[in-house]
Amino acid sequence: MKWVLGILLTGIIIVGVYFYIGFNGLPWKAQDTANEIQMHLENKYSIKTSIKDTYFNFKQGTYGAYFYEDGKDKTFQFHAEKTHSGIEDTYGKEVWFWQIENDLNPIVQKHMSNLNTYEATHTHGPGYTGDTNITHYKNAGQTFNYRIVLNKPWDKLDEQIIYEELLQVVKEIKTKEIKNVDIELAPTSTQHSDSKSIHIPDFAIKHIKTKEDILEYIVINTISPY
Repeated sequence: MKWVLGILLTGIIIVGVYFYIGFNGLPWKAQDTANEIQMHLENKYSIKTSIKDTYFNFKQGTYGAYFYEDGKDKTFQFHAEKTHSGIEDTYGKEVWFWQIENDLNPIVQKHMSNLNTYEATHTHGPGYTGDTNITHYKNAGQTFNYRIVLNKPWDKLDEQIIYEELLQVVKEIKTKEIKNVDIELAPTSTQHSDSKSIHIPDFAIKHIKTKEDILEYIVINTISPY
């Protein structure tokens, strides 16, 4: 009887290990792959990096890692993955977002109250293609999105104050000649009906001169994005 229990226990352990590896990969391989990716990135971009963490993409059966760039603050991080077609990374995209936030975050902090989050979120163009020559975001041939989320729903805010604050943000953006960033603003949503937001396309920013101009870019969403 004991040998039967032993076989069952061994079988359970083997199955458990199989499923663990299937979802989490091999720890030693994750670290080895991260080291390989790190060397590739440092040679490709002539930078120094630190590995933040490793991961296993169980859907693709591939390994990757998250990195800091030495010399930049720890809010700047990116990831890279060794796929079946080579090493793919998000370094260029994150450089663009970092540049945008360095330009826009101080403006938003200066003029906006009731802030929750504010960050570059995505690009509307073809995106970063892996080029080693990463131009400044203003010259990247891309349109980016910058999202401001307030810390209250609309019914807890004075909308006229918000419009005036956003107007001041837009004016300073024009002064800095930022011409390829859409500005999005939304409240913290507490209910499905609280789905109004403001979306100002990059090409429209130069035309905004008053609070009333901002009202033209209010969007009523059928489904709240928050």
